[in-house]
Amino acid sequence: MQHGIFDVSSKIVKDEKERLVLIRIFDKPDLKLMLQTDIDYIELLQPIIERLEKRIRKQAKYHNQRDYKLLITIPGVGEMLALVILYETHDISRFATVQQYSSYCDVVKCERRSAGKIIGAKNNKIRNPYLKWAFGDIIIKAQLAEPKIEKLYQRLKSKYGIGRAKSIIAHRFAVAAYFMLKNKQVFDVDRFCQSSKYN
Repeated sequence: MQHGIFDVSSKIVKDEKERLVLIRIFDKPDLKLMLQTDIDYIELLQPIIERLEKRIRKQAKYHNQRDYKLLITIPGVGEMLALVILYETHDISRFATVQQYSSYCDVVKCERRSAGKIIGAKNNKIRNPYLKWAFGDIIIKAQLAEPKIEKLYQRLKSKYGIGRAKSIIAHRFAVAAYFMLKNKQVFDVDRFCQSSKYN
């Protein structure tokens, strides 16, 4: 996009064979060198990341296996997303209410009001960007894994638009995760799709 090229998918970077195609798009030697350096760096880090992920997965099975297994029941949540939610949440009991957890996950706006007027945001710096990313990313995979969620997402999208629909779904996933971890219950897709609150 920086160089006026818009027809290249970001997924190409994830493909080890296809990412080299990016270099051939550019004519300038400096740009080619810059891209080649970035690709070399990605390939250098890949085995290190895989080694760390293997260790983290192994530790999670012993550290908090029950919560990890609960999170895996959410459609679209694989090993890494479950681990992000698990370790960034830590102990769910530190959040007294679902509203506190949703605010910490940055899936709701935190507004300060006085006499019915919005006077600014509060505690914006203590929000967790990794949980925000995780709950926002679930919808991409969940709608492929579960037709009921896809139907809900399409309905919200037609009513509110893409951005608002994604925000609503991300909030629902955060609420669902909170009650799943608090009550030690697996994901309930019917409850998720029918209720405005997962409680």
